[in-house]
Order: sequence, then C-alpha cells, then structure tokens
Amino acid sequence: MRYEDFSANLIRVGAGKGVPAVGAGLSSVISASLTPGAVGASATADQTGFTVPGVQASDIVTAVRYPTQAATWITKCTPTANDTLTITFSANATGGTPTAGTYTFLVLKTQ
Repeated sequence: MRYEDFSANLIRVGAGKGVPAVGAGLSSVISASLTPGAVGASATADQTGFTVPGVQASDIVTAVRYPTQAATWITKCTPTANDTLTITFSANATGGTPTAGTYTFLVLKTQ
C-alpha cells in the first residue's frame, strides 16, 4: 500500500517506510562514473559492485540521467551495501553494452 501524507512531508512506501519528499532535506542527487558490462539480446542482467559514494544500503535509488543507450536501458537500481549499487539493465532484441560515463541517481533516505 502506498499513500502520500503531504502535511508531514513524507511518502509512505510498502510496509509504511517513511521516505522524505524531494526537497525535504533527506533526498539527494548523486553522480558517479560507471562502466557497465554487456547485456545479451532480449535479456535482463543484474550488474553488481558499482561504487556510488553516498548511497546507503537502506536507501531507495532510481537512475535519473545516464548516457544515451542504443539498445539497453536501466530497469532497477538496488543498494546492496553502503556506497555500492546493483543496477539491472535490460536489452532489446539486439542486445548491447550500456554506455560508460556519468550516471546520475535520485537517492531517497528512508526513515
């Protein structure tokens, strides 16, 4: 269940975890230079071990800007430890390697 409580400046996600609304002081935008590996045709691949300083294991993370991708896209971002992110990439029927470069993430700190 999800509901918004704007009077408290929180968004409730899942089992009631409080996530500060953007601009509430506990969210941030973090960029890191990443070099992903190849993704097979019509496949989804979890790529682990990306160092993203400032991300904590309990955060909610989404990619908001990344290099242009010809045949691949980001499906999900999962913090696996402090400063470490697993990114799930998906590919179309041709597959390919996500472009290396600066990836920018919106990081929401849970309360």
